[in-house]
Amino acid sequence: MAEVACPVCVFFAEAEQISVYKEGTEKIFPAGSGIYTQTLAVLEDVFNDARQMPAFGVSLDALTRKEREKGLWLELSFGGEKSCGGMPFDALLFSVRAEDCGLNLIRRVNGKYEGRCFYADLGGKTMAALYDFLKEIA
Repeated sequence: MAEVACPVCVFFAEAEQISVYKEGTEKIFPAGSGIYTQTLAVLEDVFNDARQMPAFGVSLDALTRKEREKGLWLELSFGGEKSCGGMPFDALLFSVRAEDCGLNLIRRVNGKYEGRCFYADLGGKTMAALYDFLKEIA
C-alpha cells in the first residue's frame, strides 16, 4: 500500500491465500495465482486512501459464520499470527457491498472470528470496483 494511514491494510499483500465467499460457496486463490494477484491490485486501488478508524464492532464466531453464508465476502488468510495495534489475527474477513465506503475487518484468531474488529474508512471511495471484480470470479 502506498500510504500507512490504514496500518492493518499493509498486511494484505502478505496473505497466503484469498478466499471469496458468494452466498456461502467458497473459492480459494493461493498466493502467486493470477486471480490472487489481480485481487490484490483491486484491493490496493480501493484501499489506497483508506484510514484505519477506531472500531466499535465486535465479532461473534457463530453469527459471523452465519452472515458469511449471505452475499459476497473476502478473506485474506495468513500463514501465521500477525498483530496490529495489539490485536492479533491469522485472517481478515469482510463483507463486500458495492455501496459501502467503510467496513469492519473481522479478525480470525485460532480459527474463530471473535473479538474487536478493525474499521477502515475508504477515504471517499466505495467498494464498487472490488464488488464488480469479485462477483465475476466467485
